[in-house]
Amino acid sequence: MESDEDETDLDYFFSDSDNLIWLPEPPVMKSDLVDIPGKVDIETPLAYRFYDGRNEAVWLPKSQCEWDAGTQTMTMPEWLALDKGLI
Repeated sequence: MESDEDETDLDYFFSDSDNLIWLPEPPVMKSDLVDIPGKVDIETPLAYRFYDGRNEAVWLPKSQCEWDAGTQTMTMPEWLALDKGLI
């Protein structure tokens, strides 16, 4: 960079191997989680059988989702919801 003024315009950098890459601001992180209301009718040590009221019940791995019994909501990655036909 040629001047200190140029440096002050760049607030963020990250390292790519041996290179520094300057960005005007930190990257925005996008959450890929979705909340789907429904019911769990069967729970095993490794999975939930979840019913959203519109589709047939589907099995969801506990390692990929979180069940909130209080709100009757399953939180999972968007890709899993798409794969299981929930969205």
